[in-house]
Amino acid sequence: NEWNANLNDHKFERKQIDIMIKEAELCNAKGAGITGGDPLLVAERTARAIRELKKRFGASFHIHLYTTLRNVNAEKLSLLYEAGLDEIRFHPVIWDSSNWERINLAKRFGWVIGVEIPAIPNCEEETKKLIDFLDGKISFLNLNELEISDNNSSKLSGMGYITKNRLSYAIKGSEETALRLMKYCRDRNCGFDVHYCTSKLKDAIQ
Repeated sequence: NEWNANLNDHKFERKQIDIMIKEAELCNAKGAGITGGDPLLVAERTARAIRELKKRFGASFHIHLYTTLRNVNAEKLSLLYEAGLDEIRFHPVIWDSSNWERINLAKRFGWVIGVEIPAIPNCEEETKKLIDFLDGKISFLNLNELEISDNNSSKLSGMGYITKNRLSYAIKGSEETALRLMKYCRDRNCGFDVHYCTSKLKDAIQ
């Protein structure tokens, strides 16, 4: 029964909206990111948090939310949009196109739509297919350098992935994959912005 509002990575219990507001005040926050887990699994609670943040800080307080496509439906998206969500970022599974069409549901609303995925070596062709599908549907694509973590280390190692050096968590070949994908988007003249976030930048900011 916890959800994570990315206001300096504090976790809040269901009824502690007041703590969330106080944390935003202490941070002098200009916006908030809501992540999880998947906030759509507790859509009513997520919508309440959005409404309370907007009520306290005003319409210009920018709120974005991260979600998978697995739990997306029109009813949940409408609930979040009406609560005041400004931007929604999807994490589609690159090699599973069965849920990609759900991104079209988000186009019914007037918010910013983005997609954020890791740049995975050896999955370049699958990622290009996703890029082709996304053209005309989103405002931006974020490519993240793939990192090894406590949660995925054994899986990535089993797939043959290694870090690029002893001091880095970044996977060897991920950056080169991201740069080639950015070139693919440029050559294809995709109608969305593309950004690449290195492991070093992510760690420095977070």
